[in-house]
Amino acid sequence: VEGEDIEPAAGLAAHLHAITSVRFSADGLRFLSASQDGSIRTWNLYLPIQDTSKYFNSSNRSVSPHVRGARPRSGSMLSLSSPDHLTPEFTLKVLHTLNGHTEAVFSAEFNTDGLTVASASMDGTIRIWELATGAMQAVLRPLGKTPLFTSLAWSPDGRKLVSGSDDGWVRVWSV
Repeated sequence: VEGEDIEPAAGLAAHLHAITSVRFSADGLRFLSASQDGSIRTWNLYLPIQDTSKYFNSSNRSVSPHVRGARPRSGSMLSLSSPDHLTPEFTLKVLHTLNGHTEAVFSAEFNTDGLTVASASMDGTIRIWELATGAMQAVLRPLGKTPLFTSLAWSPDGRKLVSGSDDGWVRVWSV
């Protein structure tokens, strides 16, 4: 909303260094955060309340944070309560921390199948991860010069990845 300050509904110290990418899953119940620390975190966003409109502040349309001064540890769970303090508005919980990249991760994306995640890193690799377990399934590297991968996207059918890199190349991968 133009000209109005809006406070975040929740926040956690999620990584050791700058976060470079965040993405929601298609169902809106999970999201990814990628970081310069070389890790990706998969998060669950539990939303037990069906109608959240009564918890919005009509003057600024932001969700009112009802837990002030909460300082959750990195990787922990954070719950915000409703104004009646009886029902949680939502809960953030880390499902997995995906480690394997040796440099900053600049892009992480859910596959359209909802079962896998791809990540692109400055270490010259793209990694494919199983969402349910956090296990690495594949490492993609081009032959020859090692580019620094900065972006990627899944095809609508989930069978191909397109990556962008510092060398000006767009690459299409069959996975």
